[in-house]
Amino acid sequence: MSKELHSKILHNEAERKKAFLEVLLSHHGVYTQKLRKEAAVYQIDLHLKTTILYIKDMDLEHEKSKLMLLYPTFLIEEGTYILLIQNQTNIDQVVQSLLRNQQLGAIAIGNFESNIGRSYHQAKSTMQVMAALNLPSRVTTYEEVAFLIRLSEMQPLDKANVISKLEDIPDMLETLQCFINHDCSVSATAAELNIHRNTLQYRLKRIHDRTGKDPRNVLQLFELTHSLLSFYR
Repeated sequence: MSKELHSKILHNEAERKKAFLEVLLSHHGVYTQKLRKEAAVYQIDLHLKTTILYIKDMDLEHEKSKLMLLYPTFLIEEGTYILLIQNQTNIDQVVQSLLRNQQLGAIAIGNFESNIGRSYHQAKSTMQVMAALNLPSRVTTYEEVAFLIRLSEMQPLDKANVISKLEDIPDMLETLQCFINHDCSVSATAAELNIHRNTLQYRLKRIHDRTGKDPRNVLQLFELTHSLLSFYR
């Protein structure tokens, strides 16, 4: 077989796999016999419940051969994969294996669902919350952030998201996320950011000036949190 022909075959297979995944993740209701047969080609049993692991910014190259033999794995975009796990007892084992990868990355876990698309959207939404709030944990489950996901789906009262006013100032965005993650503790936030407390107070004032919302006010911080979640959807 020529190199050109081999490359074409691989490309066609990748396109078929991509098309199948799009159909699978958007499917609602009972799976058809045709879809069940196609899924079986990728070692997916649509009679079984499934948990989606959504893996972001993690290099799976050295894990790929082992994981792809054990679990159906799909590349969503560069550096982003999903793993389909159909035995709930294996989830912790897979997560621990992935965490041994020292590359920066995050894992979002959907619920164990009869509909694969539902678990996928749960995992993807969980990843969006992780990015929005820059959560410190590398692993987050849907159940842990379900309220925040529902909150993110609420439309802000103002059409212009106030967080967009911080988008071009990375230090301000990082400061706000860190302040939220450290429960509004000035000491803990300043230590995490490696800045003086006075510098942190100055940054919080700048956030207030730019957005009109004071992160030191609990109700206005809640608005800022909602804006963050909406901005990253």
